[in-house]
Amino acid sequence: EILMATIRYRNNLYQVQIRLKNRSVSKSFRTVQSARQWASCEEARIIRESDPSYRYRPHSLAEVLENYQRRILIDKGRSHPDRWIVQAFLKLGWIRKSLDQLSVQDIADYRDQRLKIIKASSLHRQFFVLRHALTIAGREWDWDVPEGLLERVRIPLKAPQAIRRITQKQHTGKMLKKLMED
Repeated sequence: EILMATIRYRNNLYQVQIRLKNRSVSKSFRTVQSARQWASCEEARIIRESDPSYRYRPHSLAEVLENYQRRILIDKGRSHPDRWIVQAFLKLGWIRKSLDQLSVQDIADYRDQRLKIIKASSLHRQFFVLRHALTIAGREWDWDVPEGLLERVRIPLKAPQAIRRITQKQHTGKMLKKLMED
């Protein structure tokens, strides 16, 4: 179907209107040049989004987390720990970086900085929330997000140390040995 914008002069403004099937988009501008520029960009966006193979690409991880907060965490309650984790991530500078510019090195630098403050298990839990948000965005919302980005960042988890329990017999034996030495 052919898509064309209509530009008309109305109330000292240039109004652009684009119609396709049952959808209509319009916006007003002061100059005809800015009206034409917006019309061509908007037409390109509509054509791109009408392509069945098109997947929305968010600008940054912050956009993914904000949507995750609005769509998923809303059902989990106000005091859910994932809400705090998302809020903390949204305050970070690298989260707002464009997905095209975000690298594994940015995340690895954050990991190294964070491991000086918190335990690896806590960081692992925080990254799990971010990983889940990316997975939901990719699979349920059909967004074009780098789901495997966090998989390439290793968090060194220490193996839990075995807790050695002394039986009553061993305890008694040690006590007797200690008494004999004294």
